[in-house]
Amino acid sequence: MVEFTRRQFLTGLAATLLAGKANARKTKITNTKKQAPAPQYVSEVDRKVHEKIADLRRQGHLTPNDKTSVLVYGLQSNKHFVKINVDEQHMAASLIKPFVMLAAYHKLSKGKKPRKQLEEDIAKMIVHSDNAATNRVMKFVGGPIEVDRIAKLHGFNKTRVVEYIPSGGRTYRNKTSARNLSALIWKLHNGTLINTQYSKRMLEHLDHYTTSRLAALQGSLDIDDLAGKTGFVGGLNGEATRVTYATGNGPKHYAFIAMVENPAVKNAGAGKKRVPVRGIPRQR
Repeated sequence: MVEFTRRQFLTGLAATLLAGKANARKTKITNTKKQAPAPQYVSEVDRKVHEKIADLRRQGHLTPNDKTSVLVYGLQSNKHFVKINVDEQHMAASLIKPFVMLAAYHKLSKGKKPRKQLEEDIAKMIVHSDNAATNRVMKFVGGPIEVDRIAKLHGFNKTRVVEYIPSGGRTYRNKTSARNLSALIWKLHNGTLINTQYSKRMLEHLDHYTTSRLAALQGSLDIDDLAGKTGFVGGLNGEATRVTYATGNGPKHYAFIAMVENPAVKNAGAGKKRVPVRGIPRQR
């Protein structure tokens, strides 16, 4: 058994998911209690991830207060591979920043004149998760409430933006969901967020993010590219990314979203708690 911090837990979870590469099919699990309905899963990997999370809870490595959301979606097949609590609103932390980027480009698309160094600040916000740059971009848009309005205009109704990033980065009030993050990645991948030009520009920024927990898996799992954003604050760890990996039939693209939140441990170093992650056999 290998021990991981909660931050590294996301990497272990990703290894489980991405190594699976299972066909998105309904898998019915027999339930010995006839009075209870048999659970249904969207794939075999979905079943194994549900079981892994349940096992971690039984062992006490995930507490009753730890809320988990996981979503893996085929961007070419338009099928779910894993679907767990996808509409649960979580603290967004830096996962709010792609929506701030969207709001800035929305304003530009409507004719607002860009201020000096706007593109540089957007790059800093996404690539290096710079909080001061994020606040400058928010001010260009018109503040958190305007970012929130634009996010909802584009259909992200489970995303809530109500505050700038406070000093020290302890932002707890902005919210989003796994489904909204996956939808954002899907729209960018398909060139439909604002328009093709702006979708491409936003995806290029995400393609250069330097904070990924999944980068260590690239060599072992044939991952060609990651384009996304991470979020970490006391009580929340998350990552939302487009994963591209090589196959004999060309590249395959997936939206991968994982969020682990415990609101009870704000300011208490939630990322330091240690949880074990054991490998799940690769699915063929």
